[in-house]
Amino acid sequence: MESYLIYVGVAIATILLPGPAVMLTLNNSIQRGILKSLAGILGIALAILLVAIISATSLGIVLASSAIAFN
Repeated sequence: MESYLIYVGVAIATILLPGPAVMLTLNNSIQRGILKSLAGILGIALAILLVAIISATSLGIVLASSAIAFN
């Protein structure tokens, strides 16, 4: 039960704190405007999709277990 409470606390903190993608989007929106920041938003979304695809295909496990494939 103690580990679960720690997990919930970390999950809540992760959800509430903005990450680098949010900070980049806010910075681009303030400096360049909403329309010009859409390229950054699209890039972030594509990067998240790429990470999800790699995770779904278990390619990450292969790279982590094989030093030759990782290098």
